[in-house]
Amino acid sequence: MSQDQLDQRIHDYILAHPEVLMQALQSLDERQRQAEAAEARKALKARAADIFHDKQSPVGGNAQGNVTLVEFFDYNCPYCRMMA
Repeated sequence: MSQDQLDQRIHDYILAHPEVLMQALQSLDERQRQAEAAEARKALKARAADIFHDKQSPVGGNAQGNVTLVEFFDYNCPYCRMMA
């Protein structure tokens, strides 16, 4: 099969089954979300001591407690500024 024939078959298939494009986009979106989550976990693990055990961070409640809530925000973000 020549490249032109293959291209035409792919073109015809996509026109006959356009839902495959949506499925492909959803699959790409899921892969990207998983990659971003893995990068976030990796960054959090690399900086865990700075984030969870910083002696200068304020503590509300039991300093020896087993639950830690960390808030991240950006002063340049209008939504973060509004919440702060």
